[in-house]
Amino acid sequence: MARLPVKSLLRFRSVCRAWRATISDDPSFLRAHLQHQRPSFLIARQMATSVGFFRLQEGQNLKGTATLLHAAAGDVLPVNNPHPLAHCDGLVLVPTDDKQVRVFNPATAQIAVLPWSPGADRPSSTMWPRRLGSHQSFGLGRDPVSGAYKVARFFYREVYAVATGANVLTTGMEVFTLQGDNREWRGTAAQPTHPVLTQRTATFFEVEGSLLWVTCSAGSFLRFNLEDETFTLTPGPPPMEMDNKYEECSLVEVRGELCVARPSGPRHNCKVEMWWMSRGGGGGEGEWEWQLRYSVRVGCLTRPISAAASDHGDGVLFVDVLGYMSYYDGLLGVGTTCPRLRDVACVHRLRWQRKPTDNTAAIASLVDDDDTYPGHFYLNTVPYVQSLVQIP
Repeated sequence: MARLPVKSLLRFRSVCRAWRATISDDPSFLRAHLQHQRPSFLIARQMATSVGFFRLQEGQNLKGTATLLHAAAGDVLPVNNPHPLAHCDGLVLVPTDDKQVRVFNPATAQIAVLPWSPGADRPSSTMWPRRLGSHQSFGLGRDPVSGAYKVARFFYREVYAVATGANVLTTGMEVFTLQGDNREWRGTAAQPTHPVLTQRTATFFEVEGSLLWVTCSAGSFLRFNLEDETFTLTPGPPPMEMDNKYEECSLVEVRGELCVARPSGPRHNCKVEMWWMSRGGGGGEGEWEWQLRYSVRVGCLTRPISAAASDHGDGVLFVDVLGYMSYYDGLLGVGTTCPRLRDVACVHRLRWQRKPTDNTAAIASLVDDDDTYPGHFYLNTVPYVQSLVQIP
């Protein structure tokens, strides 16, 4: 039964009480079901008044079809959303600019609107000019000990300093636990040790049970442990000759390993270095080693997304700033030839047609022409698996 799709299991809950209890409330069954789900990609496409969440099945031929999982009005994903999505075990974090945060399960259509918190308030314009963009950054992950799903918010805040008699800018971190009776954001006991780049969603590293942000200090990543909610600093790969460009780094977990993709060279002829992080020989805390595995030539700034299916071997799937999906299989490894990525799809050209009898049973096709959907201005792609995880 753990191999069945979510849609079928939701119907089977009405068969008997035992099946309902297993499907809805048995943690071991939920984990087993997650492990049997084939990885795919979730594409959030936002138009002027609505948003569509599409699932693109991962496989050898990504030029096939993408299924519309959910089409909703702007109250689900409001307009003008600059924050990237985050995914963990079928749950999707949807931060927005209306001071609210949403967690969404596209497979079950459950949506939770998290309450307001003072961390959502932007500091005054003198302390945080609008040209700097958002003052906050989010992350979503699972506590490996309790199994609870947590949303973390890093933010800048304006506080009054008694010593100087003036307002100063400080950083903070607060957490919202999706499971449990406490339905409020709570500040962490420890404060962030380093500021991070805002408007960048944290990467959930499941092996370590932690969230990682790119810091404002070149060459490091802020690690937030979801179990004890403490902070440590993880050094990044060795610096480049001229410009570290850590603000343009992308982090992604690929088959249980942490990968950092770092651009190098001019933007018009960019090269992406792909570094893998592993424990050093001593195995102690913080003893990390970085290995440069691949160096890939790309046409413009490109970020990786997970490619966990065996269909793609040891490769990594990328999405660039123009919305093109490209694949690199890593067969040539690091070398002077520096091969380019192989284009497999253009998610900006995703179209969908709604069946008149079923609002959600629509099919979206990836086409090879320029007939894009009118009014499109926001697109985000994240790794995704369907799940039965409930949002209280």
